[in-house]
Amino acid sequence: MPRSIRRRRVALPAFARSIFVFAVAFLALHATVSAQDCPYPDSLATADTLQGAAYYPLSVGNIWEYEITRGDSLIGAEKREIVGYAIFKNIFYYRFDSRLFVVEDDSVLALDTLITDYALVTDSSIVVNGSASPVARDVNFSASFKSCYLGRLRGSEEDLVIVDGATPGSVSFFEDGLPTTYSVPATKSFTVESDTSIVFAFGIGLIEATGSVNRSLVYALVEGLEYGTPLSNRFAIPTTAHFSFPSKMELVVF
Repeated sequence: MPRSIRRRRVALPAFARSIFVFAVAFLALHATVSAQDCPYPDSLATADTLQGAAYYPLSVGNIWEYEITRGDSLIGAEKREIVGYAIFKNIFYYRFDSRLFVVEDDSVLALDTLITDYALVTDSSIVVNGSASPVARDVNFSASFKSCYLGRLRGSEEDLVIVDGATPGSVSFFEDGLPTTYSVPATKSFTVESDTSIVFAFGIGLIEATGSVNRSLVYALVEGLEYGTPLSNRFAIPTTAHFSFPSKMELVVF
């Protein structure tokens, strides 16, 4: 049976328990998609009444850890942590520190790159302010289930984005070597090609990204709630990177 997401609470430092109110400053403009382009007729669209930005909850102290695979092979891992915040041009951003690891053997990860980005989430976009000007990705969290829109999800060109999902939804993790399923209000996917998509769980964040390589969430600490098993329980992880720099958009899947 699925378990409630309110499972166990982890004590965080005082700064990590603070909730910061960030500015919602960007509204993505989406062109109308003709019915023949979208695999779903308008009659199948189901309105999403949930708060869009809560599909990717941002608070200092939140952590997401992913396995990175190519085909059936584990090639790396990633740890994303919100470690602070900053205000650029009167807009509030959270600071993400992302550590990218490569697999050395079955029990060791080598820290390859440390990336710093600043990001905010609105109901209709994820805005990343890294080494260049802010870049918005048109992740329309408020879009109806079984619908489509035109948006810049991958680069400067617009894609046809297909929105699907489940409400209520569920997310599975391994804990103590056993699969554990959590109920969530909804899961939502955004697909631009048959093999390229991102999937979010309401109240947890990005749980899967597929493309040339795939990311799968294996551990999260969100608003003091834990899910899954930390990478450090499975691998020896060094703390020194080969190099570090502010990222460009193509280096981080948001």
